Amino acid sequence: MKKEQALQYITNAMSLRTPQEKSLVLFADYLEGDAGKKVLARMKRENRGSVSDIEEAAKEYTQTIPELKQFQAFERTFPAYTFALATGVGKTRLMGAFVAYLYLVYGVQHFMIVAPGNTIYRKLVDDFSKANNPKYVFRGIEELTTTNVKIITKENYGQSQMAQLFANKIEINIFNIQQFAQKDIEKEKGITKGSEIFGIEDGKLLSYFDYLSSLDDLVILMDESHHYHADAAIGSLDRIDPLMGLEFTATPYISTTTTRKNAEPILKKNIFYTYNLGDAIRAGYV
Repeated sequence: MKKEQALQYITNAMSLRTPQEKSLVLFADYLEGDAGKKVLARMKRENRGSVSDIEEAAKEYTQTIPELKQFQAFERTFPAYTFALATGVGKTRLMGAFVAYLYLVYGVQHFMIVAPGNTIYRKLVDDFSKANNPKYVFRGIEELTTTNVKIITKENYGQSQMAQLFANKIEINIFNIQQFAQKDIEKEKGITKGSEIFGIEDGKLLSYFDYLSSLDDLVILMDESHHYHADAAIGSLDRIDPLMGLEFTATPYISTTTTRKNAEPILKKNIFYTYNLGDAIRAGYV
C-alpha cells in the first residue's frame, strides 16, 4: 500500500486523534528520507552494525522540521525514537497505528512490545489480542485480524513448534522488561533457555531470545519507556539488535532525581515528537 493511502486508511479506520496522526505522519515522512531509508536497509543483515551514519542523517533531517528539533541521538545501539505524548492522548492506539503502517507499507511482520510491569503488560495483551475489547487497537483494519495476527506472550512463547506455526503470520510479542533481566540472560533462563523447539545451531540448543535476534524486520515498541531507561535489561535489547525501536512515554527524562538543588531533569536525547500536557489540556484530551 502506498504511503498516503495507508495514512488516510489508518487515520480513518482507527479514529486517530490529532497528535496520534501527527506522530504517524511525521515518522512516515522520515522513513522516506535518507535516514529512514538507511534504517529500512537494515532489513538486510549485511547492513547491520554501527548506526552512527544513520544517526547523523537523522540529526540532519530532524533539524529541518520544526516539530522534530529536540532529537539529538539514538541513545541505543540501534535506531530508536521517543514519542513523548501526554498521558490520556492514547499511546497504545498509536502503537497499533505504527504496527499497521509498517506492515501495510513496508511489509514488516515482526514486532515486540515491551512493558514496564504486570499491570501495563496485561492491558497491552488485552488491547492487542481481544477483538471484543472496547479498546482493541486494530478494529477497522481489515488486514490485521485475530486470525492473521499472532500475539506471543510470556505465557505462550514456548509452545511446541511455535516458530514454524507463526511463520506466515504477523507476530506481536508482548513481554515485560523483566523477561530481559541480565541475570536470566547470563544463566540462560526464561526466554534465553535453549530448547529443541527453536532448533539447534553448531550443536547448541537455540532459545526464543535467539529466535528474536534472528528476525530481520523486528521492530521494538517500548511502552512507558522512562520506567526502565537505566535498567540493565535494556542491554539485552541491544543484543537483539532490532530493525528499529519506537519509545512511548509521557515523562521523557533520563533521570528525575538528583542531589543538586534546583537541578533540571535530563531530557532524553532521542525525542522525535512531543505533545505535552498543556497541548492535551487545550485540545480537551485531558
